Amino acid sequence: MRLQRCFLEIPTPFAASNHNPTYAAHRGGGIDILARVKYGPETRLGVVEVKDEYKTNENIFQVLNQAVTYACFICKLLRSESGAKWAKLFKLTNPEELLSKPLIVDAIAAMPNISPEDSALFNLEKPARIKVGEDLIELHFISFEDNKTENKLGNIKTSLRK
Repeated sequence: MRLQRCFLEIPTPFAASNHNPTYAAHRGGGIDILARVKYGPETRLGVVEVKDEYKTNENIFQVLNQAVTYACFICKLLRSESGAKWAKLFKLTNPEELLSKPLIVDAIAAMPNISPEDSALFNLEKPARIKVGEDLIELHFISFEDNKTENKLGNIKTSLRK
């Protein structure tokens, strides 16, 4: 992904864009957006996989699969020997306290025109979670209409809590 002609991705050692995640060392893929997500007083990381169009060979579940792969990487990175340093780099508050309990990382598919049928599969009251060791990955979506002529997004829908 590029922003103002500059790459914005965070490199990982995993290739996941072909929807068959594999270890690829220095030729791995990149996290499109790594964000801090606020839930009241709680802050956690969100891995956002962004697509600029909805393709039949790249549906929401395949995009979520890619986001989950990268979210697993972030969990393992934070659980590594240098995890507290990574938490500080990511500007997470109280890294030592945060890492003393199970982490929750959001895996988010952001793409245009997610169908009502696909978005209805997300339980807004109790989002789906995947257990990774002692940590959890919570699944979410962001759907938007892309108005390319006006260069803006509209009609944004999400499963993220407000």
